Amino acid sequence: MRRSGFYFDDASFAASLRTLSSKNNKSQAENMLGFGRTLLRNPDRSGLIDIMPPASQGGNGKILTGSAAKQQGDRAIDRDLSRVFVGVTLKGKRTEVHPDPAAIHRKLFVQKRPGAKLRSDLGRAKYYVDAAKLRALARHLKSRVGRLASSLLVAANKLGVRAPAWISRHGHGEGECFVELLGERKSVEVIIYAPDEAPVVEIERRFGYALRYTSGRIRRAILGTCTADARRSGFKVG
Repeated sequence: MRRSGFYFDDASFAASLRTLSSKNNKSQAENMLGFGRTLLRNPDRSGLIDIMPPASQGGNGKILTGSAAKQQGDRAIDRDLSRVFVGVTLKGKRTEVHPDPAAIHRKLFVQKRPGAKLRSDLGRAKYYVDAAKLRALARHLKSRVGRLASSLLVAANKLGVRAPAWISRHGHGEGECFVELLGERKSVEVIIYAPDEAPVVEIERRFGYALRYTSGRIRRAILGTCTADARRSGFKVG
């Protein structure tokens, strides 16, 4: 596992929280915790826990999250395995030596450049393997779906956010969360440790999306507070 190699400048995010805290009668710490939860998970399913892989865009253009994302992850595993392997049912004692699908999978999918796609030329030469071993490999891979998102569970537990069972089944995953609310510099730091084969560029893109979504929620909260104040003061607000 390795620490993800990207960071976000949260200066504008923090400035927005300070502005909101000056208007909505909540402390900066309260607002930071509240929108920290929004960053992780929210009703629009735009939080990090919901949009981390295997969440992806479906055929109708909508983002698949939650159990639909888990099911899509399972289907992607079946699709990838079918591109490479043909299961052979062995009856009785056989003299043929069939290759180990798990070893081949490690070579093709894991021991390659992180984020790379499976080479298209492999689709023309499939491996004939023991069908029972192939089914066992598929079960093992599907049991790992949601493991990357589980790196956010430490942050979720600290901030009081509930994660789906298919993610929380992996335990706390490889991640950390540091919360500092008492000093001058208040902060919530979320760290994930991604496996070598993880699509780091895609993870970075999704972190940015969740941060932009949460920043938008803060701006709307500021606008709503200002609008309410103006109405209470007798101004007409459209």
